[in-house]
Amino acid sequence: MQLELVSEFRNPLREWLETVLPGANATDKEYAKVISQLGGMELSGYDASLIRPAGFPEAMLLRLNIHLPVGKESAAYLYVFRNGKWLRILAAEPRQDQLRQSIDTVVVSMPDPQGSRLLAVVGRPVVESGCLHSKDAIAASQLVKGHLFADICSSAEQVTLEPNGVSIEYVALTRRGERRPGVLHLRFRGDKPERTSPLALKPEDFLDEWLQLPWAEASRWVEAKNVQVIEAVHREGYGKLAPMASYNPATRCGSQGLWQVVESADGTTQRYYLIRESGDHDYRVVDVSEASHPFCQQ
Repeated sequence: MQLELVSEFRNPLREWLETVLPGANATDKEYAKVISQLGGMELSGYDASLIRPAGFPEAMLLRLNIHLPVGKESAAYLYVFRNGKWLRILAAEPRQDQLRQSIDTVVVSMPDPQGSRLLAVVGRPVVESGCLHSKDAIAASQLVKGHLFADICSSAEQVTLEPNGVSIEYVALTRRGERRPGVLHLRFRGDKPERTSPLALKPEDFLDEWLQLPWAEASRWVEAKNVQVIEAVHREGYGKLAPMASYNPATRCGSQGLWQVVESADGTTQRYYLIRESGDHDYRVVDVSEASHPFCQQ
């Protein structure tokens, strides 16, 4: 089913479902009756579910799945009860120019002092066969410049929301296609998201993640010295798959929170990266050299 045909079916279906939502003061029995009705609709080519988000009693979350030959195309809608009826305030639907998506996780944060909340929707593309290693696997990646290179075939993401930010733990892929732990931390300044540390949980994983960011973003994780040299090296490696590249486990250098990571290809050492850890997994690129730094032992 083409995405535009799915939309033509989904929108009237959503509008009808909105007419049977239980009232805000519905009893547990009335609420269970509606849930039971929705749960019995799977044979009709779709299924739907209702969730009352924890700590948000005046809200209702409707999840709607359209069944396709290759999986489910999902959407999620958040409602609040106002003036005697449910008001749809947020919708998470695939756009016409996107792959179909299956929603895995929907999380609503607790309110901040002004009563504002965050809603995180994590989905993955629906593909014709097998699995897909997707740069758009995590919806939150649309909030930051660049993309996350994630393995959506492994395990589900872990999403944690705070009043002013979101943290996502997922299975990342290195530039050579190997799995590693991935983390994404976003903090909101007003209505603008900003990625914050950590980029990764190990110095060598930080380097791999850093090389996948555009320079405008990657430069935030560079110390002021040797910026031009570091930028030139970054531009050479940015956004490129490197099936033969490898990063040796980081080696500590002295007592100033410094690490050295060696990038190699075909068994030949290419570059030595000096990385500073100023806090818990808070890494910065300090220098790049063709030879080991004298105070590091590799």
